[in-house]
Amino acid sequence: MLDVIIEIRDEYCVYYRPSSQQTNHGVRTKLRNNRPPSDRDQDANLEEYEIIISRADIDETERMTLMSRLADNGSILAMNFMGDRFYLQRGHQLDLDTAKGWYERAASNGSLLALTNLAIISTMRGDTKQAVEMFDQASRMNYAPAMYSLGIAYAYGELIEADLSRSGELLEGAAGMGFLSAERELRVLELRGRFGVVMWFRALLAIFPLMSKLADAKKRGAWPEKVGDW
Repeated sequence: MLDVIIEIRDEYCVYYRPSSQQTNHGVRTKLRNNRPPSDRDQDANLEEYEIIISRADIDETERMTLMSRLADNGSILAMNFMGDRFYLQRGHQLDLDTAKGWYERAASNGSLLALTNLAIISTMRGDTKQAVEMFDQASRMNYAPAMYSLGIAYAYGELIEADLSRSGELLEGAAGMGFLSAERELRVLELRGRFGVVMWFRALLAIFPLMSKLADAKKRGAWPEKVGDW
Protein backbone atom coordinates (compact mmCIF):
# COMPACT_ATOMS: atom_id res chain seq x y z
CA MET A 1 0.00 0.00 0.00
CA LEU A 2 1.13 3.53 -0.73
CA ASP A 3 2.98 5.13 2.18
CA VAL A 4 1.48 8.27 2.33
CA ILE A 5 -8.73 12.95 7.24
CA ILE A 6 -9.98 15.21 8.20
CA GLU A 7 -10.59 15.30 11.95
CA ILE A 8 -13.54 13.02 12.72
CA ARG A 9 -15.84 13.13 15.69
CA ASP A 10 -18.71 10.63 15.76
CA GLU A 11 -19.78 7.48 17.57
CA TYR A 12 -17.51 5.28 15.49
CA CYS A 13 -14.20 7.06 15.95
CA VAL A 14 -12.12 8.04 18.95
CA TYR A 15 -8.68 9.44 18.18
CA TYR A 16 -5.69 9.90 20.43
CA ARG A 17 -4.78 13.48 21.26
CA PRO A 18 -1.55 14.16 23.24
CA SER A 19 -3.26 16.71 25.48
CA SER A 20 -6.17 14.38 26.26
CA GLN A 21 -6.62 12.93 29.74
CA GLN A 22 -8.08 9.73 28.31
CA THR A 23 -5.74 6.77 28.65
CA ASN A 24 -4.07 5.22 25.64
CA HIS A 25 -5.48 1.83 26.67
CA GLY A 26 -9.02 3.19 26.79
CA VAL A 27 -8.76 4.59 23.26
CA ARG A 28 -7.36 1.38 21.89
CA THR A 29 -9.96 -0.83 23.52
CA LYS A 30 -12.82 1.15 21.98
CA LEU A 31 -11.20 1.25 18.57
CA ARG A 32 -10.57 -2.49 18.52
CA ASN A 33 -14.23 -3.05 19.29
CA ASN A 34 -15.18 -0.82 16.35
CA ARG A 35 -12.96 -2.44 13.72
CA PRO A 36 -15.09 -2.76 10.56
CA PRO A 37 -15.83 -6.13 8.93
CA SER A 38 -13.32 -7.24 6.32
CA ASP A 39 -14.25 -8.26 2.79
CA ARG A 40 -13.96 -11.89 3.85
CA ASP A 41 -16.36 -11.28 6.72
CA GLN A 42 -19.09 -9.93 4.46
CA ASP A 43 -18.68 -12.01 1.29
CA ALA A 44 -21.41 -14.65 1.02
CA ASN A 45 -19.41 -16.33 -1.77
CA LEU A 46 -16.26 -16.84 0.32
CA GLU A 47 -16.21 -20.64 -0.02
CA GLU A 48 -16.52 -20.55 -3.79
CA TYR A 49 -13.91 -17.80 -3.99
CA GLU A 50 -11.40 -19.86 -2.01
CA ILE A 51 -12.03 -22.91 -4.21
CA ILE A 52 -11.23 -20.91 -7.34
CA ILE A 53 -8.12 -19.40 -5.74
CA SER A 54 -6.79 -22.80 -4.69
CA ARG A 55 -7.40 -24.67 -7.95
CA ALA A 56 -4.11 -25.83 -9.47
CA ASP A 57 -5.70 -27.37 -12.58
CA ILE A 58 -6.56 -24.08 -14.29
CA ASP A 59 -4.47 -21.32 -15.83
CA GLU A 60 -4.70 -17.62 -15.00
CA THR A 61 -7.03 -16.87 -17.91
CA GLU A 62 -9.59 -19.45 -16.78
CA ARG A 63 -9.23 -18.30 -13.17
CA MET A 64 -10.04 -14.73 -14.21
CA THR A 65 -13.07 -15.95 -16.17
CA LEU A 66 -14.39 -17.80 -13.13
CA MET A 67 -13.70 -14.83 -10.88
CA SER A 68 -15.48 -12.48 -13.26
CA ARG A 69 -18.58 -14.70 -13.11
CA LEU A 70 -18.34 -14.85 -9.33
CA ALA A 71 -18.06 -11.06 -9.19
CA ASP A 72 -21.23 -10.83 -11.27
CA ASN A 73 -22.88 -12.91 -8.54
CA GLY A 74 -21.96 -10.25 -5.99
CA SER A 75 -18.62 -11.46 -4.59
CA ILE A 76 -16.66 -8.51 -3.19
CA LEU A 77 -13.51 -10.63 -3.01
CA ALA A 78 -13.82 -11.54 -6.68
CA MET A 79 -14.31 -7.89 -7.64
CA ASN A 80 -11.12 -6.95 -5.79
CA PHE A 81 -9.32 -9.94 -7.31
CA MET A 82 -10.18 -8.67 -10.79
CA GLY A 83 -9.13 -5.14 -9.89
CA ASP A 84 -5.80 -6.44 -8.60
CA ARG A 85 -5.11 -8.22 -11.88
CA PHE A 86 -5.01 -4.89 -13.69
CA TYR A 87 -3.77 -2.67 -10.87
CA LEU A 88 -0.95 -4.83 -9.52
CA GLN A 89 -0.11 -6.35 -12.94
CA ARG A 90 -0.70 -9.87 -11.66
CA GLY A 91 -0.93 -11.90 -14.83
CA HIS A 92 -2.05 -8.86 -16.82
CA GLN A 93 -0.79 -5.53 -18.09
CA LEU A 94 -1.32 -2.41 -16.00
CA ASP A 95 -4.72 -0.92 -16.82
CA LEU A 96 -5.82 1.63 -14.22
CA ASP A 97 -9.14 2.33 -15.92
CA THR A 98 -10.20 -1.32 -15.81
CA ALA A 99 -8.86 -1.72 -12.27
CA LYS A 100 -10.77 1.39 -11.21
CA GLY A 101 -13.98 -0.04 -12.61
CA TRP A 102 -13.63 -3.25 -10.61
CA TYR A 103 -12.69 -1.40 -7.42
CA GLU A 104 -15.66 0.94 -7.83
CA ARG A 105 -17.96 -2.09 -7.98
CA ALA A 106 -16.38 -3.54 -4.84
CA ALA A 107 -16.47 -0.19 -3.01
CA SER A 108 -20.14 0.27 -3.86
CA ASN A 109 -20.74 -3.10 -2.17
CA GLY A 110 -18.99 -2.01 1.03
CA SER A 111 -15.32 -2.86 0.45
CA LEU A 112 -13.10 -0.41 2.33
CA LEU A 113 -10.04 -2.06 0.78
CA ALA A 114 -11.37 -1.17 -2.67
CA LEU A 115 -12.11 2.39 -1.56
CA THR A 116 -8.52 2.71 -0.31
CA ASN A 117 -7.18 1.34 -3.61
CA LEU A 118 -9.29 3.92 -5.45
CA ALA A 119 -7.65 6.61 -3.32
CA ILE A 120 -4.23 5.31 -4.32
CA ILE A 121 -5.18 5.31 -8.01
CA SER A 122 -6.31 8.92 -7.62
CA THR A 123 -2.91 9.69 -6.08
CA MET A 124 -1.14 8.04 -9.02
CA ARG A 125 -3.15 10.21 -11.38
CA GLY A 126 -2.40 13.40 -9.47
CA ASP A 127 -5.93 13.95 -8.16
CA THR A 128 -4.88 14.53 -4.56
CA LYS A 129 -8.19 16.16 -3.56
CA GLN A 130 -10.16 13.05 -4.50
CA ALA A 131 -7.52 10.81 -2.91
CA VAL A 132 -7.83 12.64 0.43
CA GLU A 133 -11.62 12.46 0.26
CA MET A 134 -11.50 8.70 -0.30
CA PHE A 135 -8.95 8.10 2.45
CA ASP A 136 -11.17 10.25 4.65
CA GLN A 137 -14.26 8.23 3.81
CA ALA A 138 -12.54 4.91 4.60
CA SER A 139 -11.06 6.36 7.78
CA ARG A 140 -14.50 7.42 8.98
CA MET A 141 -15.34 3.72 9.01
CA ASN A 142 -12.26 2.99 11.17
CA TYR A 143 -10.40 1.29 8.31
CA ALA A 144 -6.88 1.10 9.72
CA PRO A 145 -4.90 1.01 6.42
CA ALA A 146 -6.60 4.23 5.27
CA MET A 147 -6.05 5.88 8.66
CA TYR A 148 -2.39 4.89 8.49
CA SER A 149 -1.97 6.22 4.94
CA LEU A 150 -3.52 9.57 5.66
CA GLY A 151 -1.73 9.80 8.98
CA ILE A 152 1.53 9.51 7.05
CA ALA A 153 0.32 12.17 4.61
CA TYR A 154 -0.37 14.60 7.44
CA ALA A 155 2.97 13.83 9.11
CA TYR A 156 5.09 14.61 6.07
CA GLY A 157 2.85 17.00 4.13
CA GLU A 158 2.11 14.53 1.33
CA LEU A 159 -1.19 15.05 -0.52
CA ILE A 160 -2.28 17.59 2.07
CA GLU A 161 -0.79 20.30 4.29
CA ALA A 162 1.18 18.87 7.21
CA ASP A 163 -0.70 18.63 10.50
CA LEU A 164 1.09 16.71 13.26
CA SER A 165 -1.90 16.75 15.60
CA ARG A 166 -4.13 15.03 13.09
CA SER A 167 -1.33 12.72 12.05
CA GLY A 168 -0.94 11.58 15.66
CA GLU A 169 -4.69 11.05 16.01
CA LEU A 170 -4.90 8.89 12.89
CA LEU A 171 -1.77 6.85 13.53
CA GLU A 172 -2.78 6.22 17.13
CA GLY A 173 -6.24 5.24 15.96
CA ALA A 174 -4.86 2.72 13.44
CA ALA A 175 -2.38 1.40 16.03
CA GLY A 176 -5.28 1.04 18.44
CA MET A 177 -6.82 -1.51 16.10
CA GLY A 178 -3.63 -3.54 15.95
CA PHE A 179 -2.14 -2.07 12.76
CA LEU A 180 1.51 -2.45 13.69
CA SER A 181 2.90 -0.32 10.86
CA ALA A 182 0.98 2.63 12.29
CA GLU A 183 2.35 2.03 15.78
CA ARG A 184 5.87 1.76 14.38
CA GLU A 185 5.54 5.03 12.43
CA LEU A 186 4.07 6.79 15.45
CA ARG A 187 7.00 5.76 17.66
CA VAL A 188 9.47 6.90 14.98
CA LEU A 189 7.83 10.33 14.86
CA GLU A 190 7.82 10.53 18.65
CA LEU A 191 11.50 9.59 18.87
CA ARG A 192 12.27 12.34 16.39
CA GLY A 193 10.68 14.78 18.81
CA ARG A 194 7.78 15.65 16.51
CA PHE A 195 5.24 15.49 19.36
CA GLY A 196 7.29 17.02 22.16
CA VAL A 197 9.34 15.82 25.11
CA VAL A 198 6.58 13.91 26.90
CA MET A 199 5.83 11.80 23.83
CA TRP A 200 9.57 11.28 23.28
CA PHE A 201 9.80 9.65 26.72
CA ARG A 202 6.73 7.56 25.99
CA ALA A 203 8.31 6.30 22.77
CA LEU A 204 11.56 5.54 24.58
CA LEU A 205 9.68 3.28 27.01
CA ALA A 206 7.59 1.67 24.27
CA ILE A 207 10.19 1.06 21.57
CA PHE A 208 11.71 -2.19 22.87
CA PRO A 209 8.35 -3.92 23.54
CA LEU A 210 7.29 -2.78 20.08
CA MET A 211 10.43 -4.23 18.46
CA SER A 212 9.70 -7.55 20.14
CA LYS A 213 6.10 -7.43 18.95
CA LEU A 214 7.17 -6.65 15.38
CA ALA A 215 9.70 -9.48 15.36
CA ASP A 216 7.07 -11.93 16.56
CA ALA A 217 4.54 -10.71 14.01
CA LYS A 218 7.10 -10.98 11.22
CA LYS A 219 7.79 -14.61 12.12
CA ARG A 220 4.06 -15.31 11.89
CA GLY A 221 3.80 -13.49 8.56
CA ALA A 222 1.55 -10.88 10.14
CA TRP A 223 3.89 -7.93 9.55
CA PRO A 224 4.26 -6.03 7.31
CA GLU A 225 0.47 -6.23 7.16
CA LYS A 226 -1.35 -7.73 4.20
CA VAL A 227 -3.88 -4.99 3.58
CA GLY A 228 -6.29 -7.47 2.04
CA ASP A 229 -6.69 -9.10 5.43
CA TRP A 230 -8.24 -5.90 6.84
